[in-house]
Amino acid sequence: MLETIRQYGEEKLEELNVYETVLDRHLKFYMDFAETAEPELKGSNAPIWLEKLDEERSNFEIGLNWSLDKGDKEFGLKLAGALGYFWDVRGNYSEGVRWVDGVLADNQEIRNSFRGKVLNVAGNLSRYQGNYEKARKLFEESLAIYKEIGDRQGIAASLNYLAIVAWNLGDYGNADNLSEESLVIYRVKGDKRGIANSLNMLGIIAADQGDYIRAVEISEESLAIRREVGYKRDLAASLTSLGIVTFAQGSFTRAAELFEESLTIRREIGNRGGIAESLGYLGMLATEQGDYERAEEMLKESLSIKRVMEDKRGIAMSLYSLGNLVFGQRQYERAAELLDESLSIQRMIGDKWGTAMSLNFLGKVTYSQGEYRRAEKLIEESLGIFREIGAKSGIALSLDDLGRAAFKKEDYEQARILYNESLTLNREIGSKREIPINILGLTELQTINGFYNRATILLGFIEKFFESIKAKLNSPEQDRFEEIAITLKEKLREEEYSKYLEEGESLTMEEAIELAIKVGDNE
Repeated sequence: MLETIRQYGEEKLEELNVYETVLDRHLKFYMDFAETAEPELKGSNAPIWLEKLDEERSNFEIGLNWSLDKGDKEFGLKLAGALGYFWDVRGNYSEGVRWVDGVLADNQEIRNSFRGKVLNVAGNLSRYQGNYEKARKLFEESLAIYKEIGDRQGIAASLNYLAIVAWNLGDYGNADNLSEESLVIYRVKGDKRGIANSLNMLGIIAADQGDYIRAVEISEESLAIRREVGYKRDLAASLTSLGIVTFAQGSFTRAAELFEESLTIRREIGNRGGIAESLGYLGMLATEQGDYERAEEMLKESLSIKRVMEDKRGIAMSLYSLGNLVFGQRQYERAAELLDESLSIQRMIGDKWGTAMSLNFLGKVTYSQGEYRRAEKLIEESLGIFREIGAKSGIALSLDDLGRAAFKKEDYEQARILYNESLTLNREIGSKREIPINILGLTELQTINGFYNRATILLGFIEKFFESIKAKLNSPEQDRFEEIAITLKEKLREEEYSKYLEEGESLTMEEAIELAIKVGDNE
């Protein structure tokens, strides 16, 4: 009925020879409306304005269609640019890409700030869909335009977007340089929001490289600025970034607080992609804490949102996290299926970090299934990628897994070397969650070598550590722990075992490390 009325109205306007005039005015009106709404989407009134924009989507489509047909080309660019943030927040990536691609193709002769802005919108939407090379080219064109017209603000924005793509592709050195370059410009201009954006990216890069101390420092600076500026979507992003670092450091209570706060904000402002991201990290945290029912609920909700949004990288991450969840429940076949799907997507979009992580975990799964040689090949491939991109936390992860493989082959000296190398890296980057896993491997070696008192003390430390951070060993790790405990109980009297276990509970992390790396019979 409404479509019939619309068509009738168009016919009458054409009869009166005012059709084009009305559509020109319509385009101008909705361009102004979108430009008014854009800054409001970043403040406390975001939910109200998102609803208003949702109600006018058909009118925006009419305006964009008219600009592509006979309407004002620059108005079309401005309308698409103003709607970019809306498409982003709502997760309407495919819809946004369709319109910005059309507007850009129709306005190739225009080289001004409006086109530069739309190029960045197009780059971001393409990046969310995993089209990193397309995104990079769009950001590069935007940067070229901003340089031509001398727009320093635009230059800084394009540089930071290029940094994000470089990070997506695992080119951390280039990503860091681009973010630093954008940060310099933002600091000179005194643009607090821009400063926080660049700092947030630098914190993410530092975290992926395993430099957690720097990552926390930078992320906290970005968070403080974003609290001051008050843009809620940006604030939620900083909370998430800091949560990721604290999670990696084993500070699970703090990480949970940050992820929960980010989720609350994202639900409040209707940021679908952000909601999915926060749910994903809370699901990972619940997995670590052994709350598998809650983890499954959150991870499945996250995956569902990401599939609707066609967020390829997000889908791959959710599949990886679900694989981790079922692996912890000894569902190895299902874990392999999920990780294979995640790996396939990561390879397709060119995400080196994601590819290496999926390879590594798939190696763990195949190892648990008894396919030791295939597991080694997968983990070795992941190690090669981690070394290529300079991801210290990933390198440490793969070295520990290869140490486990060497242990299984009874190559105990090689296992010790690999465990120690992994431990050294984890110690350097402050990865508190992973250090006790290194110690678990070294405890197995202490047991094999007959140092039962020492091994029991280390078991006491490991048990107390995970209790203190409110986390649990996953099922395969718990199996290793219990196998060692059974052996030690056989070798020691009951009162000896209890005594040494209790002694281990009082060890500091550094004391446990020093004990674990001891070689020789000096108990």
